[in-house]
Amino acid sequence: MHMKKFSFIFFSLVNFWVLVFAQKTTIIFRYHADSLQKDSFYLSIKKPFDLRSFGEDYHYQEKIISVKHQNGFIETTCQYVIPNLSCGYLSSGFGYKTFIIPGDSMFVNINSSPKPAIKLNGKYSRPWFEDLTIKGKNNFVYALFDSLAIKYGALGWSSSLTYKITANLGDFCALAGENYSVRLKYLDNYVKEHNIPNIYKHLAQSEIYASYINDLLKPLAKGVSLKAYPEKHKMALLTANFNDPELYFKTSDYSSTAYSYTSAISREKSKGKSFSNDDFIEIYNLIKKTYTDTIKNHLLTQHLSCFLGNPQLIYPSFDSLLNDYKSFCHNRLFKNFIDSSYAVKKNEIFRKYNIDDAMLSPLLIYSNRSIAIKDLLKARPVLIICWASWCLPCIKEVPSEKKLQNQYKNKIDFVYLSFDKDKSAWEDKARSLNITGNNYLLLNYFKSDLAHFYQITSLPFYLLYDKKGQLVETNGLRPSDPKFKEILDKLNN
Repeated sequence: MHMKKFSFIFFSLVNFWVLVFAQKTTIIFRYHADSLQKDSFYLSIKKPFDLRSFGEDYHYQEKIISVKHQNGFIETTCQYVIPNLSCGYLSSGFGYKTFIIPGDSMFVNINSSPKPAIKLNGKYSRPWFEDLTIKGKNNFVYALFDSLAIKYGALGWSSSLTYKITANLGDFCALAGENYSVRLKYLDNYVKEHNIPNIYKHLAQSEIYASYINDLLKPLAKGVSLKAYPEKHKMALLTANFNDPELYFKTSDYSSTAYSYTSAISREKSKGKSFSNDDFIEIYNLIKKTYTDTIKNHLLTQHLSCFLGNPQLIYPSFDSLLNDYKSFCHNRLFKNFIDSSYAVKKNEIFRKYNIDDAMLSPLLIYSNRSIAIKDLLKARPVLIICWASWCLPCIKEVPSEKKLQNQYKNKIDFVYLSFDKDKSAWEDKARSLNITGNNYLLLNYFKSDLAHFYQITSLPFYLLYDKKGQLVETNGLRPSDPKFKEILDKLNN
């Protein structure tokens, strides 16, 4: 515990000193007074992660230093607090990708236009809205990604290959490999011609590499097996690596590809259904197993956030994985982001349901006859045990539940309510555990009105009603806890 507290304090101090000593990058934006119809127009600088900052600002801190009007032009001078070199974006449209250099100065000339001027193969090669020209002492460094985009298409955007299931897989992979090779060759020549330091080349190489891996992943997303890939490209995917913190936290394509790659490989190994509960668990475990701490924490935050995206579903394992995540992730911003996102999600789902909806949730019995939850509430107390055949904690509670059932025979009704998707799995497990009598399958399981109303997102879950049909608080206790019996005793007083 002391070590965790020390680590949190240490990294907090590191972040503090990084901000204190972060250098200010100065940019002068020059534009026609009538072209943008704005005074003091400037562009913010997006961080490499952009919308994946998770609680942090998406943009670097900025401040307008001066605004000058002269000869029909306006010049806005801005300063940005930049802690380290990165592949960031001038925030224009989808973003003008360039290197963001701490302590540097640049001049950006803006000619507003509705679309980029240049097309390649019928597509706009540069995904930004203004026509930008950047000058400064690192002029060719700034223009590296722009130059590459004009020649071979912007990385991760319009130049990305499109795979159709009817396409020849070998030809597609060969084209992806060719694009990768010519981009690397172009980068190598560009760096030599303009005498650009290796640090910039290294970051650019990682972005080109990520774009190549992203292209190779597209057939997988269409259901093509990795076994069908040509050996060279299959090995490229099997040996892909995005576990370098220096690259991960200074890039956009490399870091974003880390998640899409890990998800695709997880699904290829498990052969499970995408965006299922099992898929959620498999990807989580692979990230946890594969990546170093700082990357792991960021990727898991992205993963949890991604699986909160389904507007109608909270995954059954979400609570347990969230608790696991919190046990080792000490980034307060990440954890607060997930907590607040989760709270919003639960509110969106659960506020739509009422007790009447819950009580009408249909149940299935062995005879395939359907009844409603309200039919279980009679003139004596009822304990509804929400469980599933795949839930180990549920199965561990069965002996304690049976013991209480024998003790309160004819005083309290014990009802087993399965959240299984598969009817046969419910029947087989109930039979093996000797669960007979009041034994039902809840139709629509976690998607049912009952689950939504009572916010049932993990199992086991217990609903205890008194003889008047009023819910009794069990305080999260389970039958194996001696205090659970005390609650049952009060119902019979």
